[in-house]
Amino acid sequence: MIFTFKVLNKEVIVYLAFGKVGNLEKALNTIGQVMKNLWFQIIKFKEIYSLNHLLHSIIIATEKFLQKQSISRNLHVELLLPLAGTRQIGEAISKLSPEKGELVVLVFVGIGVNINYLSRVAENLMNDISFIKEEQLKFINKECLLCKKVSEKMLNATLGRSIHERLEKNVLMLSALTYMKM
Repeated sequence: MIFTFKVLNKEVIVYLAFGKVGNLEKALNTIGQVMKNLWFQIIKFKEIYSLNHLLHSIIIATEKFLQKQSISRNLHVELLLPLAGTRQIGEAISKLSPEKGELVVLVFVGIGVNINYLSRVAENLMNDISFIKEEQLKFINKECLLCKKVSEKMLNATLGRSIHERLEKNVLMLSALTYMKM
């Protein structure tokens, strides 16, 4: 799946792939800036509530990174913080790092890069780590980290047509609150 966004007048391309990694050690050692203006991250699938949660977290982390207001100096690490709803880098890494055999989401973020270039780099890296793609998995992981932080009181105070809509609104809010200094 490929998404494009404008973040602070910069073209941001996000390439997502869902599946399992055959060579997890190699994949974990590859995380980071893989090319100029192109970052790679691998995230435990079950800790992402929804596609909106994932994309929202990527956008706000990228915005903070481009504004030089990020918590981490590295975009691939910054992506984890709003996703986990924490300002603690170690906590986000430990909660979102996958174990062998787990379903994962591979995230590639390119800023000001050509979409074909990003796709080629992503496909080559997926081959290198023996990635086994699966069709887009059904999101709505009610057991994810941020869902556990949503209280009954928060849920009842949120407008929405369904429990999913109210829960997702709270997850997105908690994700955004990562950057609020209290």
